[in-house]
Amino acid sequence: MGELKSMFLRAYGARVAPAVFGLTLWLMPNAGSGQPQDLKNMLFPDQGRRRGTIIIGKLVGHDDYRDLRVRLRGGEYVITRASNSYPFEVLSFNPSKVEIRLDRYFGGRNSDSRRIVFKFFPNERQLMTSMILEQVDYAVFRTRSQASEVNRANPEVVVIPLKTPANRVEMLLYNLHHPVLSSVALRRAISYAINKRKMVEELLQNDGLVARGTPYESDSPYFARGLDDFKYNPKRAVEILHTNGWDDLDGDGILERGRAKLSFNLAFEKGVLLEEQIARRIKLDLFEIGVEIIPVSYTKIDLLKKLKSGDYEIVLYEHRFDESLDALYRFFADPRVSFINFKNRNFNLIYHQYKKDEMARALIPAAKRLQAILNRYTVACFMFYRYYDYHLFNINKLGNFYDEKRAEVKPFDEWIIRPPIQR
Repeated sequence: MGELKSMFLRAYGARVAPAVFGLTLWLMPNAGSGQPQDLKNMLFPDQGRRRGTIIIGKLVGHDDYRDLRVRLRGGEYVITRASNSYPFEVLSFNPSKVEIRLDRYFGGRNSDSRRIVFKFFPNERQLMTSMILEQVDYAVFRTRSQASEVNRANPEVVVIPLKTPANRVEMLLYNLHHPVLSSVALRRAISYAINKRKMVEELLQNDGLVARGTPYESDSPYFARGLDDFKYNPKRAVEILHTNGWDDLDGDGILERGRAKLSFNLAFEKGVLLEEQIARRIKLDLFEIGVEIIPVSYTKIDLLKKLKSGDYEIVLYEHRFDESLDALYRFFADPRVSFINFKNRNFNLIYHQYKKDEMARALIPAAKRLQAILNRYTVACFMFYRYYDYHLFNINKLGNFYDEKRAEVKPFDEWIIRPPIQR
């Protein structure tokens, strides 16, 4: 256990904020410290443990079982029903469980074939409970508070915060073809009315950074300076709405203009606590300016169907943008793959003109021009970046799961599965 703590300190101690540095304490057992142990004490001997099997917790709201990948020493593989060409066999493939068996296993002392089970849960609360009970061996959570709660209940579940990929931004996306949301002025008003900084401070416990009007972080060469970052300004939001003819004519607190009323569904990932909290904050913030938000949660599969068909109004969405011209065009405008399908002549001209240029120096200025257009038309409300994903491991069962030098999780076929502990 001391080795794990030392490993964490060397990997993170020199470059994390003081608030996050306290996470190193989670890697040490705290039995006897008065922390709750009730759930853990419900365990039966070796409950939920199958020899040679790693159980990974997933969420139906965040993960699509048809789009799962497994990282092995030979590379990263997409799991499909037919996997004859891959180094594993698919045993189960359904919305509740995907199970694979590796063709060969050389990582342990025994010759057991290794199985990896991806188990899907309807919400994070059930996933957290299953980790506490050691029915799940590994899972990833979005907030420090969730990880801390699991560790307090079961100190044998250790927490390693790993930095999220650069330019992975939480944002609001609008249906640009909606009869009301097609208004640039309305989208600007909504963006000004959302208190993004308060979300970072309270929901992320300052483990994040407010976005500045662009999907790229400020230290990225693709970051476009001088754009409107839509700082929280509800007064300006109300002025924009009133200037554009929106008023509360019937006194119900919701603005209307003619027969149109400012009431929208907000789609988000089902069972993901952080997304639920963000949706709730957005609902409260927008109610202050006379906009009604109705949060509606969906599984990942159902959400993707709605986005693809255009059957949505506003959606809460997290996405990582590569540093490329293609990343912007494909996500926002490419009619073949973009559910947003932003139609703008200058946007398309700039992309196709500079895409032909092989000089990287020309591509970056072009990407910044594309961002300026997205900002001017408020195609999205970029809210914040999270600093960390919180990886939880059951060390009663697992070993050799973390690469200290690379500061990353090792491939699954390098993990050690410890012998069962007799309770």
